[in-house]
Amino acid sequence: MSLDWTPRETGTHQDHVIAHVIGATVLGFYERDQAIHILLDIGFIWTIYIDGEMGLLPQPVAISELDIDSEIRARLREDVDLLQRDGRGAEGLAV
Repeated sequence: MSLDWTPRETGTHQDHVIAHVIGATVLGFYERDQAIHILLDIGFIWTIYIDGEMGLLPQPVAISELDIDSEIRARLREDVDLLQRDGRGAEGLAV
């Protein structure tokens, strides 16, 4: 594993996304295809890709756009519901 940092400035879009997530609480995350999908307590999923690009979508939209099979998608939706209801102490997460 390389510990070399790649200097990079954020762009206008990234700054805009970051401004929206300041103060939000992370409830959980899901890693897939060189990206981390972070569930926030504000009803959004913040996706950060390995190249530093990012997006912020309402959780139903973000989940529907993932390239995963329907069974995993259903389990992921259940986990999101549990995390939204019970917070980080949620038990019985499937994914």
